[in-house]
Amino acid sequence: MLDTGTTAPTFTLRDHNGDSASLEECKGSWVVLWWYPKADTPGCTIEGQTYRDLTPEFTDAGAVIFGISFDDTDANCAFAKNHDFTYRLLSDVDHTVSEAYHASKPAAEGEEPQGWARRISYLIDPAGVIAKSYKVDDITSHPAQVLADIKELQAAKA
Repeated sequence: MLDTGTTAPTFTLRDHNGDSASLEECKGSWVVLWWYPKADTPGCTIEGQTYRDLTPEFTDAGAVIFGISFDDTDANCAFAKNHDFTYRLLSDVDHTVSEAYHASKPAAEGEEPQGWARRISYLIDPAGVIAKSYKVDDITSHPAQVLADIKELQAAKA
């Protein structure tokens, strides 16, 4: 994982609607990047729904949420529609962005190289610097922890 204080690698990916999405367009906002292994799987759905339910609070805190996986735009579009996600799901089909963020899981024996994405997240501050990095163990509470961290970091800067 990338260390706190590291400048976040820039990226441009397609979202679940096929539109271009980039870190650059979010300058001045907090950004949450959460990697999920596979669209519409149980754990990814729970984590995604929790982010969805907290989206108004993230928006109030000045944060943008991006979910990222190796799924193509069609799979991510279906995932977003099935669960009424109001944030953007990004398709990193060639794993370039995931490699830059150390989110690619090594392939297990017999798997294709660069298996599923690791379940990790990054909180990027408005200046484009990684404020927190997370190895996600508890998918249910993780989004609330990220939101609490944003608020704590904002209060510390006030």
